[in-house]
Amino acid sequence: MSGRRCQLAPLIALLVLVAIPAPHPAQGGPGGSSPGQRYWIPVAVDSPGVVSVEVDLRSLESSLPAAGRLDPLTAAVVGPDGSELRPRVQPGQLELIDDLESGVDLWSGRKCLLRPSGDAAVGSGALEFRAGAVEGSWVRINIPASELSSHSRLIFWGKGNFTAVLRDATLPQELGSAYVASPDYRIVEIAYDPSQVSEKRPYALFLIPNDVTEINRVDEVTLAGDSVTLSWRAESPGEYRVLLDTVSYPGPRDALLGLESGPEASFTVGEPGGFVVQPSISDGQTLSGVVRLEVRVQGNLSPIEWVQARLDYVGAGQGEWGDPSWGVLLNLSPAGDGSWVAEWDTAHTTWDGLHSIRFRAAEEGGRVAESEVSVWVWNVENGTRLDPDRTEFSFVVIGDNRPSGGWRQPGVYEQLLADAVLRGPDLYFNVGDVVYSGEFREYVDFVRATSAIRGPLFIAMGNHEDSIGKEGQDNFLHFFGKLFYSFDYGNSHFVVLNANVVGHRYTLSEQQIEWLERDLEEHSDAEHVFVFIHQPVYKYAHGLEDPSVESRLRRIFESHGVDCVFQGHEHMFYSGEEGGVRFFITGGGGAELDPQYPPDTLFFHYILVKVRGGEVRYEVVKPPVLELSDVDVGAILTHEGEFVVSGRTQPFAKVLVDGEEVSPSSNGMFRVRVRLQPGLNEVRVRAEAGGKSVERTVRVLYRPVPTVRLGGPVRPGEELEVSVGCLGSPAPGAVVRLDGVEAAADELGRARLVVPRGEKELLLEVHASGCQPYVEILYPEAGTVGGGGVELPRGVVVAVVVMAAAVAAMVLRRRGRSPSPST
Repeated sequence: MSGRRCQLAPLIALLVLVAIPAPHPAQGGPGGSSPGQRYWIPVAVDSPGVVSVEVDLRSLESSLPAAGRLDPLTAAVVGPDGSELRPRVQPGQLELIDDLESGVDLWSGRKCLLRPSGDAAVGSGALEFRAGAVEGSWVRINIPASELSSHSRLIFWGKGNFTAVLRDATLPQELGSAYVASPDYRIVEIAYDPSQVSEKRPYALFLIPNDVTEINRVDEVTLAGDSVTLSWRAESPGEYRVLLDTVSYPGPRDALLGLESGPEASFTVGEPGGFVVQPSISDGQTLSGVVRLEVRVQGNLSPIEWVQARLDYVGAGQGEWGDPSWGVLLNLSPAGDGSWVAEWDTAHTTWDGLHSIRFRAAEEGGRVAESEVSVWVWNVENGTRLDPDRTEFSFVVIGDNRPSGGWRQPGVYEQLLADAVLRGPDLYFNVGDVVYSGEFREYVDFVRATSAIRGPLFIAMGNHEDSIGKEGQDNFLHFFGKLFYSFDYGNSHFVVLNANVVGHRYTLSEQQIEWLERDLEEHSDAEHVFVFIHQPVYKYAHGLEDPSVESRLRRIFESHGVDCVFQGHEHMFYSGEEGGVRFFITGGGGAELDPQYPPDTLFFHYILVKVRGGEVRYEVVKPPVLELSDVDVGAILTHEGEFVVSGRTQPFAKVLVDGEEVSPSSNGMFRVRVRLQPGLNEVRVRAEAGGKSVERTVRVLYRPVPTVRLGGPVRPGEELEVSVGCLGSPAPGAVVRLDGVEAAADELGRARLVVPRGEKELLLEVHASGCQPYVEILYPEAGTVGGGGVELPRGVVVAVVVMAAAVAAMVLRRRGRSPSPST
């Protein structure tokens, strides 16, 4: 075997703690869940006065350990009588980036109306901004990388309705984000990991308006470190408790900044505690075979209802926590004195490599404690024999599930995997191209999607796994640990080859070929031999690029009685037999099907292999799948009267979009325009194949954009006529505002108002019944408008999101909302 056991970088164990005054013995059975999460620090006050407790947040997060970043801006203090106090919060290591009033030119804007404002949270001035376009409006405040890397939190005052994103100024790397939705100034904090900051890159805080009917303000952009001082006035002696939450939402905080003043109290700070679940295993530990998982639950107020463990759980894009039909879910049993235990068979439930185990303990009161550890599972080496007495079993083979770009796994792959799980195979194999280029986050998402299986997985590395070179191969090893290897399962021998080792891509090294020959000779007594490789040895059009290696491998397979060779790389299906060796190209696992191949070879699929003693059966499974492009949960906001529904399905499937049939192309892609009605539209898409069907609903919120014509030049002190139309007709009664000057449109949709004086930029705002409100920045004295008027171009007209009450709670996803490097 060639491979490397990666050095595990310990992941911070996730412990969700709830601030409870007194513990209760851990006990109970299954059920329940809750969002409550807290930590506490006891403080014994001997004499009244001001108590100031300095907390190193990172150290506290690590020692508890915490379930994420602690949020000092939501800290509270409980006094001896049970009353709750609001402490003052003084962040440490403060570095002012921009007070937005001293003339430091760190900010700029795009399609925004920017003005200084006397409405400040601190000092005498702030920055006021308002959107000037439905897409691509933002304010940018530059932040030096050297300062970012030496701090860990960004804090500012904000009010209005906007999203704040701390990110690389030109590349798509986000450090953190928050949102503001408040009519009053609130403190906003973005916690980030300074180790992710490169001092050679530019960074900025982008402020993105969510609603152009809102006037937004920002003040005092400041960086802070990991230390914070919490202070309050203790009126009486006794035990106080500082309560700290993890960051639970990315919104504004109602905190009191600064230090409490007055005579100092006499006090002693105790050891932090909380409602915790503490696993006996530690980060980086290697687990093999059947292992005993044990946790200790303490600090709960009410009896414990259940304790469970999940493998590789991240939440988003996965099944529900308690759903036993997907992934690895373990139920722990009480063992007395707060201990809970379970046995976990690592060899039969998951794959070798890096995993996270998340533990949850729920108490009757509704609170949940969490912890998470990263472990290394290792069961298969060369010579390993799993279940040697088994003569009947099944396994699934899939391949080429990578996305067409980016890091997110295709929906088609996840649907194929879900179908395969229902078949209950004992083993899973992937013949490679599991990610697009080999970047770390691509593997993270592959693990997220693949965590749906319950069984060992073996991967023949594809060329896309190390498209970026050695870094990609190192990332593969970090997650899966080995490059090529073999093992026995039951009466069969399995060989996983690698035609993409750095330095030997699209071929096999002499070392690997010699190893293969020895391995097959040593396992000549196996009843069946199955080989897995990415680039085909038995190709349809594309495979290994060294003809001599290709012919040599064929001779080895034929002379050693190999039953079947499973291959990928070509995005299609192909099968045959040569020299007594059965072979498959199974490249339909979710990547785009390649239309260069014959139509009858193009479909999404996996292969189910059943071994029954000396007999082997191969079933090509082609379940219905339906993946829609650029569709998120919630509603899509558009200002066009038509919406393009596009996606992928089986090429042979029948696709119905709102009842009308659409024919997929030879590679399963389809695209159709749907006419929309103003308001919320629900577009139903259904794919039918093989007597089964898959259905998705796309919700589209259509807000028509009005047409606007200016009747002349924009000159201060002169009358300006504005004509407004909606859905092709005049808009009588439309309200037109120009920097505070307001007029209503007559029956022909015309409004007349006098252009204000003294401003270089004016905001034109129009509200027409049945149409989307919009704004536009006008520049006075721009010259005569030819032809007696001008229609504001669609790219300039700004549609404003004004949500009706019926859809106020709806999650809206706007395209292009995050600033792009190209803008």
